[in-house]
Amino acid sequence: MIKLKRTLNLFWITCAVTGIIVGAGIYALIGKGAGYSGNMLWLSFLLAAIIASFTGLSYCELSSRYPKTGGEYVYLSNIFNKRIGTIIGLLIVLIGILSSATIAFGFGGYFSALTSLPALWAAIILILIVALINYIGVKFTMWFNFIATFFEVIGLIIILVLGIKFLGKVDYFEYSAAKGVFGVFSAIGIIFFAYLGFESMVNLSEETKHARTIIPKGLILGMIISAILYVLVAISVVSIVPYNELSSTNAPLSLVVKTALASTSLNSDISNYFSIIALFSTFNTVLLVFIAATRVLYSISRDIKPLTFFSSLSKKTRTPFNSIWIVAVISIIFLLVTEIKIAAQLTDIVVLSVFTMVNIALIKSRYMKTQDIKTLKTKKHVKANPYFKTPLNIGRFPVLALLGAITSIIILLITIYDMFWL
Repeated sequence: MIKLKRTLNLFWITCAVTGIIVGAGIYALIGKGAGYSGNMLWLSFLLAAIIASFTGLSYCELSSRYPKTGGEYVYLSNIFNKRIGTIIGLLIVLIGILSSATIAFGFGGYFSALTSLPALWAAIILILIVALINYIGVKFTMWFNFIATFFEVIGLIIILVLGIKFLGKVDYFEYSAAKGVFGVFSAIGIIFFAYLGFESMVNLSEETKHARTIIPKGLILGMIISAILYVLVAISVVSIVPYNELSSTNAPLSLVVKTALASTSLNSDISNYFSIIALFSTFNTVLLVFIAATRVLYSISRDIKPLTFFSSLSKKTRTPFNSIWIVAVISIIFLLVTEIKIAAQLTDIVVLSVFTMVNIALIKSRYMKTQDIKTLKTKKHVKANPYFKTPLNIGRFPVLALLGAITSIIILLITIYDMFWL
């Protein structure tokens, strides 16, 4: 029987988590966040990271306990029942397809600005290229992710370096005059989405060596690296450009660099340079979201007979080729028929709903007598291979999972309110 090939280690998983978090989100969201939180933007990013870590740690424990491709589908099937797991799993696949289409269209917009190719055609070509890379193999995919992540991080490091000579020129505890001190907390609901994506990397479990320990470590390291970068960038941008100017532009980081280099000859080329970084960023996000969606579909199809067609693996590359091409085809269809803004909002709502379910699942799992035996064959094996366990527990009860569920529900309600009433 052909199985997925285990080739990934801690380095590749950490790169994948960092790459999918430090994606296009910060390039678009940091300006809007500044409008709410003022010079205290750094605090909003820090608090958003802490809130995201509640759910992130729940994923760490569940991925360690159930080190299988399929992520949420596997967790909820084991902890609740197969029906709930399948529904959530199919929603995850839908999220991947909608996200691929939405972000690919963003890539198309940047590509169209640099060339004469229409944005829609650029988006379609991107999805086909991503599908081909995915088919060739997971290690090949991770090399592309590494290259793109390198350029994403370099873009943020440029902001940090440029901000050094501006440090200390503003009051970093000055909140927005328009929003007041509560704007710092309102900004969290916006900035939180810049941290999303880490959850989809648990779907690489069956392609990772020693997944029970490597996946949790990679999730934690990737989230820490991203949070540090985000907080430092937030301090840098408000040092260079007033927060009210950041909030009034659609390209806040480009404005930051232009302002910092206003008196130099480098200023004229900076817009194109950051457009290129945005291309790498959106490409990488599509690549990683796409691979996650195909792995979930592969995992579900192994268990459900009508879908077994999608569980076939290539003998040569050991990748789920039927899952890869069906996700590509449906993503392109969504590109052609779906309103991109609506697709993005629906994705956020589904993700937050899944986060809530995952946190509740972890709480329930702590009181299941057979919680370890489902994945580890004997009690002796359990003791020899302890799984990652979230900190801050009251007896068996995971406090951080409860906080993750509550904060996910709050941000979900805010998102629904913004979608339908604002």
